[in-house]
Order: sequence, then structure tokens, then C-alpha cells
Amino acid sequence: GLESLGKHLKIKEIILSECKQITDTGMKILSADLKKLDYLDLSFCRHISNSTLKYLSLNCRKITCLILVGCFKVSDAGIQLIASGCNFLHYLDISGCRNVTDKALKYLAKGCLQLRILKMLYCVAITRPAVSNYAPRLQKYEYNDDEPPLGFGYVVSGDELTSAKKLKKRRYSTMAPPVSMGGSSGEKDYEQTKHSLVDGITEQVVEESLISPGSLAEDP
Repeated sequence: GLESLGKHLKIKEIILSECKQITDTGMKILSADLKKLDYLDLSFCRHISNSTLKYLSLNCRKITCLILVGCFKVSDAGIQLIASGCNFLHYLDISGCRNVTDKALKYLAKGCLQLRILKMLYCVAITRPAVSNYAPRLQKYEYNDDEPPLGFGYVVSGDELTSAKKLKKRRYSTMAPPVSMGGSSGEKDYEQTKHSLVDGITEQVVEESLISPGSLAEDP
């Protein structure tokens, strides 16, 4: 199982989206030997908590892309752990993490200096002033403080937001240019670490309340 997977030391990308049985204990085993892990998708893994983020901060310090969509047990303490140990992080999605507050942005500002893309959709405990203050550090961000809709369906691979609410508006947006990173083998495009997450120009179906990249929505 996870223990045998973790022994493949050269693994750089793992997608565990919607794995309902994955737990912190499993992630402890999995992360122990994955020193080169670069990309991890834990979206909608409902049992994942701050403990997993602790293991990542200790064992997977080279990670550049982390997706925590719908991980409701994650809080500021977990983001603080990531910020202290995963200093190469470029892309973070905490959409639907309702226990993450403004404090998390302060931790990211202090520890994740290379963070370029941050998604905070349905982050009900993060305020607009805090986002506005942190936004200049980023190349792209998305934020709203709405309650997650029934059947929360944020599809990471397509960069698309679906909702039980009536869709009001269709917009087009351009992702930020790929971020180059230095390494032992020279520079590489950040686009390679996210694959389909950064896909040039993406058509997005969004609600009226959704923030366009790099901007804050006006209050109604």
C-alpha cells in the first residue's frame, strides 16, 4: 500500500484527490521517504488534518505545489507548519478550508517567500483586508468568503468552479506566466509542476461573487 509507494524514492508527483480512506497515519508512512516530492494533491481528503502538514514540513521540504481543497480539518496551525518547512512552495490551494484565517496569510508571507499562486475560494474566515494586504506578493490569487455550496465541487484539474447555486456570469482570465525555478539541473518551468493546473488561457465559469485573478470583488 502506501508504505511500498513511499519506497519509490524518485516519485515527484502524487494525486490522492477524493481518497476517502486516506488518513494522517497513512500520510506519515507515505511521506517518510519522499524527499523529492514536488506536487501533492490532497483535495477532498476529508480525514487529512494538520498532522499531515507536519509530516510534509519535515519530510517533503522541496514541494512546490500543494492542493488542500476541501480539507476542512486544516487550520492556521497547519499552514504555519507548511510555511516553516516548505519554503519552495509556489502554488497553494486552500479553497474550502473554513478553519483557515488571516493568520495563515501572515505565516505564508513570512515563510513561503516564493509563493506565486494562492487560491482561497470559500475561505469564510479569511477577510478581504488581509487578502488585499497580501496580494501584492502574488502573481495570481483567487478569493471569496462565501459559504461552500452544497455538493462543493471545485475541480482542480480543470481550474473550474462548479456550484449548486445559479451560475450568473462567464469570464475569461489568463493565468500568470510560468515561474522559473533554479535547481541542480538548472531552471525549469513551474508549469511542468502543475501540468493541467496552469494551462495558458482557461475559460472559467464562475459566480458573480468569485474574485477575478489579481483583484478583489466589490461589496454588493
